[in-house]
Amino acid sequence: MDGVSSATRRSRDFDESTSTSELVNEAKKNAGIKEAPLLIRGDDKTLDEILHERHGMSLAEAASGAVHGFEVAHAAFGHMVEVKGLALGLEAVALPVAAWTLGQYAMYEMQKKKDDTKNAAARDQMHAAVVRFVDIPESSRQEALAHLNVSTTAQSPNQKILNAIVGDAKMQSILQHHCDEGMNAARSTFDARRDPADALKTDVALKARYDADVAFKTGFDAMVRAKKSDPHAYDEALGKLDARNPRNQQSVQVRG
Repeated sequence: MDGVSSATRRSRDFDESTSTSELVNEAKKNAGIKEAPLLIRGDDKTLDEILHERHGMSLAEAASGAVHGFEVAHAAFGHMVEVKGLALGLEAVALPVAAWTLGQYAMYEMQKKKDDTKNAAARDQMHAAVVRFVDIPESSRQEALAHLNVSTTAQSPNQKILNAIVGDAKMQSILQHHCDEGMNAARSTFDARRDPADALKTDVALKARYDADVAFKTGFDAMVRAKKSDPHAYDEALGKLDARNPRNQQSVQVRG
């Protein structure tokens, strides 16, 4: 892992407009993880969710490939084709072409699944680093980590990314700021006596930020969980939120 001074030099251009994804990718780089940068968003599906969706889809995919193969044969050969002077019906060529097409489709899907699962696993680690770093109610943190279902051992990628974040004061400040904005947005919905789920449905700007920003979503969800299941933790989080930045006392307005 790079030293703190090196990480600090690279972070000089960061400001509050720097996205959470950019910051975490920089932390991943500083941690010595050589994988290519990955865009992370609040609405990323976890690896578990992707694997669950994949379960039982193979027959549907095979049927889709077979149908596509038949359509290719029909378009290419018409109802009748001539092979070595013999007039053959579509069925004589459609099945071989469909089989070939299905094979190509299956290879493409296998590679795509491999890439999807690899990237999802990497994103889970990046999400976990954010969840573990930001100051949110502990019960909410543990619930979010359980959803990600990743190891948090000393050698885990998320721990290495977390170490890099902790080694960069500016990165820490901006990530927490993004999280605080999400926490404050959740508070605003409660102050307005609105259900957060309804706010996300009706406020386009709020939903866009929630879907795009991991830290914002983490803060928003954490406050919603705490408000519903641990009011004391919610109140404590509000106090810490306001102590970090007095501007937080002016709630983010959530439109109806």
